[in-house]
Amino acid sequence: MNDWGWVFLLPVAVVGGWWAGVKWMQRRREFDAQVSTQYLVGINYLLAEQPDRAVDVFLKLIDVDSETAETHLALGALFRRRGEVQRALKIHQNLIARPSLPLAIRELAMYELGQDYFAAGMFDRAERVFGELISGRMAERALRMLVQIHQQLRDWPQAIEAAEHLLRIVEDDMAKERLAETVSHFYCELAEQAIGKGQLALAKRQLRAAEDVFANNPRIDLLAAQVALRQSNIKKVLAVCEHCIDHTPEYFSLLMPVLMKLKEQSPTACDWKQLLCRAVEHGAGPKVLLATAKLICEEASDVAAGEYLIQSLKRFPSVSGVLYLLHLYRPYANPRVRESLLALENVLEKLQDRDHLHGCDECGYQSHEMLWQCPSCKQWGTIRPHQP
Repeated sequence: MNDWGWVFLLPVAVVGGWWAGVKWMQRRREFDAQVSTQYLVGINYLLAEQPDRAVDVFLKLIDVDSETAETHLALGALFRRRGEVQRALKIHQNLIARPSLPLAIRELAMYELGQDYFAAGMFDRAERVFGELISGRMAERALRMLVQIHQQLRDWPQAIEAAEHLLRIVEDDMAKERLAETVSHFYCELAEQAIGKGQLALAKRQLRAAEDVFANNPRIDLLAAQVALRQSNIKKVLAVCEHCIDHTPEYFSLLMPVLMKLKEQSPTACDWKQLLCRAVEHGAGPKVLLATAKLICEEASDVAAGEYLIQSLKRFPSVSGVLYLLHLYRPYANPRVRESLLALENVLEKLQDRDHLHGCDECGYQSHEMLWQCPSCKQWGTIRPHQP
């Protein structure tokens, strides 16, 4: 073709391209209008409390336009939060079945599907789905869910494996420290199981692993003291107690049952008064204060115990400390004063009964028994002794 031929064809090509663009825009507007209409129909079904018909409408839209997938993810999550897990499953399963979905959206859909299975209590299926995501962009979120599944099933070895994998990829220092503490509790759970079976050597290995990953877990001291007591290792029990006083004195009261057993077995193992007084001075709490006062009663007199309580209560006030002080002094009062002191004791006892012993720093949950995992927020190591 000569040069003049190109000159005549160029305007034709431009006009043809413009016309094709106009027709494409018309079709696109018609398509968008159709999709918008279908969305309105689906939303109306939702508002009319006809979720099954709404799901059918939205699933048909996936065939029409995969770009609407994120909206479907949100709808599936909404159904799940409302407790309509089967509808959420239907949406996410149909979404994943679309071969044209981008990888990022497919991974999001799989994660949501795993959440559906978890909400439905189908932990084996949830585990399989999350397991497929641990090498992709959803790895951190998937591993967190795997940790949650395994700890709910009390499968501590699997929980440790998933959590330690997560530790290797988490970048935030605070999140890493919290996770390390959680892993140490998983090892402590295994140590408790071993102690219950009399497998003390295994328990010690689990405690060493717990200490390696997070040394400041006070539960390690408690379990190490139990193991040492069973092995009649007096030196180790006392060393654990000293470590607890220096690092986590607020948990020292949890060691008292072990110490009392050791005192029965070996009354001269140490200067018990000195040990308990040191714990009180470091903030071990009212329970240890009362144990110290009772020990002074045994070794000296009620008066000496009362004087010790008065001095200690100035620094560490507590309802239980005042109650015991009244109990000590009431026999020495005249009948009229004694009656008043007894009435005061009754009031303080009622106040004490209302006060929970342990509280969660994370969510405020309170309990009369010491728990290492909060039943409310599921966090580990957030419940601290609170003694009235």
